[in-house]
Amino acid sequence: MEKKLGFDLRLQVGSKFIAGTTSDTFNIEGKRRESIMKSDQGNKQWENIGRAITFSANLYVMHGSDANNMTIQDVRQACAANTTGYYEYGGDLANDPIVTGNCMFLSISETSDSENFATATVNFEELEGSGGWGTRSSSL
Repeated sequence: MEKKLGFDLRLQVGSKFIAGTTSDTFNIEGKRRESIMKSDQGNKQWENIGRAITFSANLYVMHGSDANNMTIQDVRQACAANTTGYYEYGGDLANDPIVTGNCMFLSISETSDSENFATATVNFEELEGSGGWGTRSSSL
């Protein structure tokens, strides 16, 4: 086994990608349902009923014209409209593990001052039942 130097989060809406990402956070949580039945002598039992995936991307505020990438205005509008897109999270090399699926843009928070480049944090949620586990077939 060896340590992995960072995973990448790739986000796409239509033919455009989110550019300028600097870091990201990826969360997977099992969803469960509680039940109490006579056959269990009144003891609580838990059943896994799926998963919830939420994630966020920190990025530089990008503007200008680029046919392949979303501008800050595109990202703002996607969050305001809860636009859906496609995501991949994992390594860049062949056979690296990845998680893929469709996601919804939830919110954006921007930070700006006179000393540094403007940045933003965008939050997403996987659309239930849309994702999968796998490995990258070829290096990016």
